Amino acid sequence: MAANVDVDSMGVKAMKELIKSAGLSHADCCEKADLRNRSREALARLAEAKRRPAPAPGAPETATFGKWPTIVKYANGATRESHDLVVAMLHGVNAPPDDLVPLCDPMGQLLGGTRCVFAFPSAGPQWWDLDPNRWAAAAATGEGALASLIREPPAGFDACRSDGLAFVAALRETFPQGALVLGGFSQGAMTATDLALSLPKDAPLAGILHISGAPLVVEKWARDLAERRHHILISHGEADPTLPFVVSTWTRELFAGGGAAVEYHTHPGGHGVGDEATLRAIGAWLKRAAARA
Repeated sequence: MAANVDVDSMGVKAMKELIKSAGLSHADCCEKADLRNRSREALARLAEAKRRPAPAPGAPETATFGKWPTIVKYANGATRESHDLVVAMLHGVNAPPDDLVPLCDPMGQLLGGTRCVFAFPSAGPQWWDLDPNRWAAAAATGEGALASLIREPPAGFDACRSDGLAFVAALRETFPQGALVLGGFSQGAMTATDLALSLPKDAPLAGILHISGAPLVVEKWARDLAERRHHILISHGEADPTLPFVVSTWTRELFAGGGAAVEYHTHPGGHGVGDEATLRAIGAWLKRAAARA
């Protein structure tokens, strides 16, 4: 679309299509004036994209869903218009935005013919205010201190949840087909799990991927689990020095007690994604998630 389009003369439907074509969201546009402003942003983004060299085939793209800049990568022939599975993966604390992007290639191979869109959002070094020293002190003190800590809503957690729900809504506007999995690593796993449990009851969700995380705001999570049946894969390293292994058993018990379909995998490593067996288990689980769409 030409950059000299007169936004003021466009109808609502046309503006929404323009916004979507630029990888932006109109979910937070309540008034027509908001749509016009977002449409102008879309035109500017499309004009800039035309000036940039075309990305190499298979190279990651960038987009913004809600407030979160996101790296998007396609696997097994997936496109924006045609895909079987959408997997949003949230990185750990203080990790770079592209920290989990290397998972695309091995996961794509394990998915076989499943056409998958991987989305890697970022909201900065932390999704919400996490004090590593406090978590380390709780872990050193014992299970009682950790059990108390995971019942407290961290600072910034509610705002993160609100931004995350806007991210999911915008992501699904752009990629409406196929199954949706929300997942992450460490703090990203906690954040993605909270988002999954906070979605409206009728929002389609194929599963939760919880890698090396911990339960949080457990009373709320327990209430949310009673609202719908979830599918979750939990993995954790038995030698994890950052988030002690025991927290993964608490997550498993919480979800199993709430009626979720739980798949639980452990590996002998530390605070990481896991070994080859773990990756194979994740790939097989994602294939089953795609079939639940």
